[in-house]
Amino acid sequence: RVREEMESKAASAQDELKEKLVQDISSKLEKVHSAKVQDLMVSHGTELEALRNQMQQEVESKSLAALEEANSRHENELRQVREDLEATHGQELQRIRDEARSFAESRRWQLRF
Repeated sequence: RVREEMESKAASAQDELKEKLVQDISSKLEKVHSAKVQDLMVSHGTELEALRNQMQQEVESKSLAALEEANSRHENELRQVREDLEATHGQELQRIRDEARSFAESRRWQLRF
């Protein structure tokens, strides 16, 4: 009977020890898991920020390229309009310029005398 009690107490102590070991291991695993999760969150946050920055730079670069292309197109269109006007009304414009120059020169002579 004493032997049974001793065996029972030993089994109970062994069960308690097993439970304590399971709790300790679980606690350590939870801490390691928590640290790994934290590291992953930081790492992913850094990667996400880098991706955001890269996307922003790409958007800015594409926007700048589009603006430069539009500006170039408009400059070409203006040059073409100017050339068309010069071709269509060039002689008339030159005549008006010459008349204005002549008028200005005659006014200068009139003012001198």
